Amino acid sequence: MHSLEWSQWRQLGLRREFNLPYSEVLAGSAYPEGSAVFRALRLPEVTAAAAEYPILKRTKVKYNFIVDRWAEDVPQGFSVHLEFGSSMTDANRGMSIYSSVASGLDPPVNWDGQPTKEQFDAQDRLGEFRVWGSNSWEKGGD
Repeated sequence: MHSLEWSQWRQLGLRREFNLPYSEVLAGSAYPEGSAVFRALRLPEVTAAAAEYPILKRTKVKYNFIVDRWAEDVPQGFSVHLEFGSSMTDANRGMSIYSSVASGLDPPVNWDGQPTKEQFDAQDRLGEFRVWGSNSWEKGGD
C-alpha cells in the first residue's frame, strides 16, 4: 500500500479555452517555445489526432506528481490534457489526449514521500514526454 498523503498531492493547473483550428494555435504564440504545452501540441499522437479532429477546444496543464504504479520514483512535472473537436460550432465528435513530462525543478520522491536522491540540483528542463492514452467520442443521431 502506498503511503503518500493527499496533502502531498497538491496541484497547480491552468485551463485555456481555444475553440480554434489547431493549425492557427500552432502558428500563434499561445505558449512559450519549449514549454510543456508547446511541446505537447507537437507530439506525433497530437498531430495525428488533429488531422481527424482539427479544432483545438481547450488545453489543461497541471504541475503535480506523475504517478506510475510500476515505478519506484514519483517525479513531479506537467500533466497536459488536450481536447479536440471536429467543429467549432458543436461537440458531436471529439478526442482527448493525456500526456505528461517530468520537470527538473523538484526532486523525485518515493512512495513514502521521501526524496530519492541525496543531492538534487534543480534545473529548468523537461524530460521526455509520455502519452498515457486518449479517448474519442461521437454523439449518435436520431
